[in-house]
Amino acid sequence: MTRSISPPARPRLGRVLGWLGAGAAMVAAVVSGLALAPSPTGPASGAVFIVVPHPDDEFQVWSLIEQYTVFVVLTHGEQTEYCEPSEYETSAQPDLERPAEPLPAGRWSPECSEARQNSLLRYLGDMSASDARIPGDFGPPVRTAPLPLTAGAVCRADRADDCTSADSTAEVWIDRRDRGAVVFFDLGDGDLTEDEAVWGIRTALDQRAVLGLDTTLPVTAVLGAYAEDGGGGPDTRCFPYDHPDHLALHRALWDVDFHAGLQAAATCADDPHRSITATVSDTAVDAAFRIGERGERLGAHVKNYGWLWPGYYPVARDGEAELFTQRQYFWVRFDE
Repeated sequence: MTRSISPPARPRLGRVLGWLGAGAAMVAAVVSGLALAPSPTGPASGAVFIVVPHPDDEFQVWSLIEQYTVFVVLTHGEQTEYCEPSEYETSAQPDLERPAEPLPAGRWSPECSEARQNSLLRYLGDMSASDARIPGDFGPPVRTAPLPLTAGAVCRADRADDCTSADSTAEVWIDRRDRGAVVFFDLGDGDLTEDEAVWGIRTALDQRAVLGLDTTLPVTAVLGAYAEDGGGGPDTRCFPYDHPDHLALHRALWDVDFHAGLQAAATCADDPHRSITATVSDTAVDAAFRIGERGERLGAHVKNYGWLWPGYYPVARDGEAELFTQRQYFWVRFDE
């Protein structure tokens, strides 16, 4: 991970080691199973905020899912080439997977944004069928009024001069069973800045009442999706992934202490700052990525996100040959 600041002091991992039930003070901890929660059906002890740049990044942090999880999605992913009708015809396989709904009408189109949001909501709904803790039974969405701004511009298109108050609103989907929520911001796919990522995270944390989130639970963690810009390749265990939106999110979580418990982001196994190793259960991997005998997409991820890639996104059960992996690694920047 290339960063422009000096390496940090060793992070305090007291909370992490407590969650994992570790008996020794070691920097690398291993989790076996889907989540850190002590019980799949008991009351949640805290809220975990999982921050992703695009709808489809959620599984990169799946090993640290909690019982009350808020997915904070910073963009709609509306720049994907697979929203172009010609590309969609190549990538989508409606006889094997769920088609996009509505059909995309091109990059940056409202239909593209809506289709990507719907894919995420359906993914979570399908995953909640096999794991009772996952939010997936959503009520009607609520659109907020413009939310308070902090230093730095918040604008869907950073190179445009027509920023509007709508750029600082959010669309919120609340789980009817009090298992969490999805908060969609629309901060511009492909041009997310560090300031915008900071604003999105801080707003989700500070405006919980306005967003309709549970304010009685302490926030125990803020976790970011995967990025790797340190030259990963065939001679390393890293999947190279230097998408600018992911790098902006990593910079935000690295540079700013949000005072919200464990603050970490998914990274490469070879990252010298890696502090946590966590493993998604076989059951959860199958629920997300199972393929039928005739190639039908049975898992929630391959079924709902298949139209976003020729074939479907595979999962690496060993190593980091793919973007989505069963064993996941995280650096920890703050732990309060």
